[in-house]
Formats: sequence, structure tokens, C-alpha cells
Amino acid sequence: MTKKFLIPLFILFLLQSCSWITDFYVLNSSKSPIVITFKQPKSPETTPYLEKLKAKSLELYQKMKPTPCPLEKDIKNGKYSEICDEDFKNCRTSNPTEYKFDREECSLELTLESNQAVKLFSICCSYTGVIDEKEDIKNISQSAEGDTISLTIKSFASTTQYKGIELMRAFEKQKKTRYVLKYKEE
Repeated sequence: MTKKFLIPLFILFLLQSCSWITDFYVLNSSKSPIVITFKQPKSPETTPYLEKLKAKSLELYQKMKPTPCPLEKDIKNGKYSEICDEDFKNCRTSNPTEYKFDREECSLELTLESNQAVKLFSICCSYTGVIDEKEDIKNISQSAEGDTISLTIKSFASTTQYKGIELMRAFEKQKKTRYVLKYKEE
């Protein structure tokens, strides 16, 4: 292959890869503030590979060992939580006084004012929605109660809770790389 063909192909690949992150937001479309509690499952603190590495080089192990709570990693890196207006144009990273983070539960609680949105999480690559319903039931039955992603929304009038696949189904595609769960009091 010639360079003339490979360079445009490489540039096209780079441009495509930039849009492969899909963001998931909760938008408060009600007229009053809501409190959301978002919980992610914890990952294992170690692996067999890391245990071998720990025996060989404790310093390298400390650098590589995973953070069991994905929210903690994002908070430390200044990526969480992103608060936006209803048009998703004016976004900012919230400061630690605006939310409560529980490392043990791997949960984050914050108040969303009317017409505000918060980015809960991102998924790599092009998200195409929830998989086949029969497969979903199998996955739900295999996951433990505390081992699933969940969202609780509390308003003055009610409390709504979503878990696992139910949460993923609550999001509606708004753009190619943005899914939104709109909360509106009935």
C-alpha cells in the first residue's frame, strides 16, 4: 500500500476514535431540586498477576494496583462529577463540597437544581443500546444484589430507583454520543 492511501486511512481512524465515548447524563426537568445517589460496582482489589508483581516489586505493585471504586479514580483525576445546564453547553466539574462520596459503598450523592444535568458515567466505543432481552434476564440473574450499577432519585414527592439493565433502559439517545435520563415529576 502506498503512503497516499495509508495517511488518509489513519486520519479517518483517529477521527472516528475520538467519538467513541458515550456519555450518560441525568437531567432534572422538574421545577424543584432532586437528590441523586449513583452507585457503581466495585472491582476486585487485586488479581493473580498483581499478587505475583507484589511479591517481586512492591513499588511497581503500588503504582499499578487498581482502585476498587471507579468513582474514586475519576474524582482523583478531576473528571467527576460534571454538572451541565439543560442544553449541555455550560459544563463544569463540581467541587467536593457539592457532593458526598462514600468510598466503601462506591457511591456519590449530589443535589441537582431544576434544569441541571450531571454526567454519571461514560462507556467506551459506540454504545448501541441494551442487548437482547433474554440475554439481559440471564445477566441480571447472574449478578449479585450489591454488584450492580444503581441510581436513586429523590424529590420532595417521591423516590425512584433504577438498577442494572433497568437503569440502562431508562436512558434515551439524544445524540450519537449522549444518552439522557430525564427526570420529570408527574
